[in-house]
Order: sequence, then structure tokens, then C-alpha cells
Amino acid sequence: MILRGETKNKSAREVYEMRVEFRAYEFKKFSPNFRNLCDVLKRDQDKADSDAAALAHDRLIHPKGPETAKGCGYPRWDGSDAERLLTQDIDNGLHETHKPQALYKTRPEYQHFPLKVFRDHIHQVLRARLERPYWLNRKKKGRR
Repeated sequence: MILRGETKNKSAREVYEMRVEFRAYEFKKFSPNFRNLCDVLKRDQDKADSDAAALAHDRLIHPKGPETAKGCGYPRWDGSDAERLLTQDIDNGLHETHKPQALYKTRPEYQHFPLKVFRDHIHQVLRARLERPYWLNRKKKGRR
């Protein structure tokens, strides 16, 4: 269900009437839940804005270098075109139809990195997607 942006500055009644699916719930129950959700989202957005400002400040003091922390002869992976393209390729399922070496050869952006680094990032993305729901659930329950 996509409501991003659609609900900004709208009343609970307007949002309730936007989608047929909401009519399965009584409005008197929908309204406080919607208000609580808006409060949580605003608080989280405020935190995200604060974090972004702090990161921007810190990046001015300590900018990312063009090379990896190990001083290897290839560029940083994080924030690179290769990282973005690999995420797209995995979203499109190419990692299931291509072995890492074949996928590595499909884009020139991947060639800036050693095959081992590229392969490790494939596994890292897949592992993160598998494990993220588990860790988020543990965090929500207050366990570490």
C-alpha cells in the first residue's frame, strides 16, 4: 500500500476516505491509530534530519577519501556507481541467473574493483536482506 506523500497535511477523515481498504476498520479506531502513526513518523523524521545534519557536519571535518581504508588501489565501494548498480542487478534477480564472475563482466563500473571484492559485496547485500528483518525484530523487542 503506497501512501507516501499522499497523506501529508491531510486529516484522518481525508486519509480514511482515500482507500477502500481502510473501511474495514471503524473510523473511531482508525483516527487515533493514524494520529499515532503520524506522530511516530514525525519523530523519526526529526531524528533522521538531525542525523543527516550531524553526518554532513562530520563529513566537512573528516571527508571520505577516494581510496578504501586499507589503502588498496581501488575506489571506495560505498556510494559508488558499482554499489548502486549491483543493488539494481540483485533487485532484478541477475545474481540468480549469473555466477559472480559473469555478473562482474556485465558492467564496466564493476571492473574498478577486484572480483573478490565484488563477490563479497554480492554476498553482503544478500545476507543483509536476509538478516535485516531478524535484527529489526530483535531491536523492536528490546534485545540485542
